[in-house]
Order: sequence, then C-alpha cells, then structure tokens
Amino acid sequence: MSCGILDELASHTSPDLYHTFTTSTASRLQPLTISITTAGNQREGNVAWGVRQHAMQVLDETVSDESFFCFIATLDSGDRWDDEKVWIKANPSLGILVQTDNLRQMAERAKALPSGKHAFCMFNVNVWPATSYTAWVHPNDLEKPGVSYVLESERKILDVTERLAAVEKRLDGRTCYAGLDIGPVDDLSVLALLFPSDEESKEKFVRDGVFDVLFRVWCPEENIERRTKTHRVPYQEWAERKLIIPTPGDTTDMAFIERDIVELRNRFWSQEISFDVACARDLAGRLQQGYGIPMLQARQGFALSPAILRVEKLIKEGRLCTHGHPIANWCLSNVMLSAGVRDFRLDKSKSREKIDAASALCNAVDGWLASEQTAFRSDGKLNFA
Repeated sequence: MSCGILDELASHTSPDLYHTFTTSTASRLQPLTISITTAGNQREGNVAWGVRQHAMQVLDETVSDESFFCFIATLDSGDRWDDEKVWIKANPSLGILVQTDNLRQMAERAKALPSGKHAFCMFNVNVWPATSYTAWVHPNDLEKPGVSYVLESERKILDVTERLAAVEKRLDGRTCYAGLDIGPVDDLSVLALLFPSDEESKEKFVRDGVFDVLFRVWCPEENIERRTKTHRVPYQEWAERKLIIPTPGDTTDMAFIERDIVELRNRFWSQEISFDVACARDLAGRLQQGYGIPMLQARQGFALSPAILRVEKLIKEGRLCTHGHPIANWCLSNVMLSAGVRDFRLDKSKSREKIDAASALCNAVDGWLASEQTAFRSDGKLNFA
C-alpha cells in the first residue's frame, strides 16, 4: 500500500485497521497514511486519542518524528465551548463550509441538555471529554415546578410521605405506563408508574403536558440496616417513612414484589409493564400468565437512549414530576451516562451510587414511547424479542 486514508479514526471500534495501514507500507518508497477525525467520545482505549497524544508530543518537540505531520484544530484550555468568538479555532472554515448560524443554533440546543453539550463539544468544537462519562441530571433541576410538584396544593404539603399519599389519591384509577427494575440479589427493586397529563383537568397543572411519576421501592429488610451503617445512606429512615418497603430476608423476594404489583394494578391501570429481562424474566412470566398483566421487554444499553434523552428533556422542561421522592431524586442525581457515537446508556458501574429508580423510570418511558409509535398492544403476548 502506498497511500491509505482513515476517516473518523475516533469512531473505529478497534485499532486493528489503523495498525494494518501503518505497518503495510514497509516495502513502499514513499508511503503516505492520512488519518482524519473529530474528537471521540472516550479517551480510554481509543486509537485516535493515542495518535493525538503522539501529535501533541511532536508539536511540543518532546518527541522528534520528522515523518509525522499533524494539525489539530480545537479550543484552547480555558475557552468556553459556547463562546462563538473561539469557534474559529476548531472550525478553520467557519463562515465558508461551516455556517455560523447553524453552529449557533446547535449550541443553544446543547445548553439545555448535558448530552447535547457532550455531542457539541466532540463534533463541533473538537474537544475530547476528560472522561467517557457525563453526569446526567443536576439536583437543581429536580427542584423546579413541574418536577418537584404539579399542583400548588400538593407543594404546600411539606412532609414528603403525606405529599406522595395525596398524589396517589389524585391519580387513583388513572392510566399509566409502568417500568420495572429488579435487584438481582440484595439490591433495590423499583416500579415506576408514569402518568401522562390529564387533559380534562390540565387547567390545574403548573403547565400543560406534565407527567406524574409514582415509585414503589423494595429492599430486603436485612440489607436496609447494613447499607444504613456501611454506606451512610438513610435506608432505615426511608423505610420508617414508608418510602422503602422492606421485604423478608436478605435477598430479593420476588413473591412479595409480585403481590405488591398486582395490588397496585388494581388501583392504577397500567397499559403494560416494561422490564429488563436480565433480572425479571420469571416474574414477568408470572405476572402476565397468572394475572393477565401485559409485559414488554424494555430495550437496554444504548438501545434505551431515546428513553434516556426523553427523560432528560422532560426534566429540563419541568414536565416530569417526581414530587420530591427522595429515593427517586437520589437515584437520578447518581446517574452517569456512558456515551456512544451519538447515543447514551445508563452506566451503573460508573455512577456514584444506586440508580435503580432512574432505570425503572427509563423503562417506563421506553414503553410509553413504544405505545406512541405503534399504538396500544392488544395481542396479549409476552414480548421477549
């Protein structure tokens, strides 16, 4: 090979092709390999980041490599990504090939969403993330009207247990979409009930289109005391305030959770329950076959990205109300997102603490999005596809 061109090197899933190109030129008199890329979504294990590090050493003259020419167009340390005066540094053709108005619109949209900022920095100003993970929900966003409360009368109820009881009474009999996240052994298990806005009484709402969310949280009773002491998380207090429902023993009690879900279904008519098949296949089968509750396998990993981004958008707009549920808000503020090329997944391994309520919520939103696209299912079949 005399000449090879590798585009978007940061998106290559492995370094194999790059090394094939660079090592297959040994017999050529004037070989040329060209690599082009924007910033990648992660530094760890990314061949483009390794090439960039070598480029920086060449530019700093800490390494001598006369066969290596490099040009890096990016922002300087200390530059603000949303300051359009510095965009020319990362976009030498700004105003010619890259239109300033288009970039300005993208930046405005990116300001509203952490995931949008992540993508803008990578693809539009060529800034590599310090890590491949990004924080998701800011605690301040969980205090906004439409997120912390819907009705003014409910906002005035200061005790969160009493407030949530009042919300449940208001929503009694309403249709919802449910999302289930089951702890595998001794973890939290959460059912999230997502209620679309009530068009008949929308004049009562802070703004139109607000989604109410209720949560049921279960935890093995022996784990409540242990985590309270060892992790300094107020599980015991939450249990005393009936925000956590203790289940017998030291492992997840599926039969107990099954009975609770059936009881809830008698109060709130769920279109279906979206669940993660990894930990709830048997429970899902019993709920559908024994009680006729429609069950839908929620997408997971990067496939859940549309639901993740919709949750983020609704929270930013003040249209997804957790009513100040402390466990739900704790889980939401714990979440770290792992970035793909243009999508995201919840990353439990990098999140600060438990994220089970956030997972259940995203599963519920995934089910709602599916119903919006395909209308309500009526075949009654358990979907493990």
